[in-house]
Amino acid sequence: MLPLLAVVASGLLGCGAGVGLHVLLREKRLPRSLLLRTTLQARLRAACILVAATGCFAVAQAANLEPLLACVTMGLYAVNPRERKYTEGDREELEVRTALSPAAWRQSSRVSS
Repeated sequence: MLPLLAVVASGLLGCGAGVGLHVLLREKRLPRSLLLRTTLQARLRAACILVAATGCFAVAQAANLEPLLACVTMGLYAVNPRERKYTEGDREELEVRTALSPAAWRQSSRVSS
């Protein structure tokens, strides 16, 4: 296979796998009382990422493409599929997460002292 064609095909394979992985891992809205993910959810997400990366690498290698390029592109698209529009709910969730962070606790304890 021509090297340029292999690079383009690897990029396209990674884009497709990345979009699929993003859809698979997309977080649903959780009630505010459940902001922290459970250990099981975190392990399942890690297993999904491992299976997707291994599968993408194996497909690219079997097709004589560039496996590393396909996996890197997959990761980029899984994390940043497109620009996201933030809503009021996202802003509220960010405020709650910021208020729950240890840095905010230290800041509030300095102010109250």
